[in-house]
Amino acid sequence: MKNQYRVRSENFANRRTVLAVPLHLVRALGRMQDAQLNCPNVFAQHAALYALNHHELVKPFTQAVKSSMQIALKLLEPLKEQGIIWYAQPSAGFNFFIRTNHIDAQLYVHKLREQAKVTVVPGIAFGPSGRDYFRLCYARMPELTERGVQRLVDHMMQTVSPSFDPSDISNSDKHV
Repeated sequence: MKNQYRVRSENFANRRTVLAVPLHLVRALGRMQDAQLNCPNVFAQHAALYALNHHELVKPFTQAVKSSMQIALKLLEPLKEQGIIWYAQPSAGFNFFIRTNHIDAQLYVHKLREQAKVTVVPGIAFGPSGRDYFRLCYARMPELTERGVQRLVDHMMQTVSPSFDPSDISNSDKHV
């Protein structure tokens, strides 16, 4: 087993895929996984173009995502007020990029998954400046967003001490 490597692909709904492969295949399989996640196939591209021209098809989803964002904002506010987290309200997209007072947010992300049953993406996946952050996606139905964010908030209220001073946020962080 020492010549094997584990690749994980996770999402907010806590679905997990684990693949153990020989080390010499990791790079190639990683590229394939990236392509599958980031490069939609031709059928999906045509479907997206069709949806862009038929707003009535996407309107229910965009309304659900807007509602989910408002739910998440409301639930996250106590954490922000107590100095446990900091984030800028998203002006586009469907993710919060949340700064924590943890030295290693990547380690905390694993605790959230295991203890609160909420999966978020460590900020380090977006570059070294994301070390203190995690990304929370709210592109879910409002009921799912509410349950997941409430579990995240409950866990952080119980396990994280408020020590985050919003005045310590640099100007560059305010525009994340």
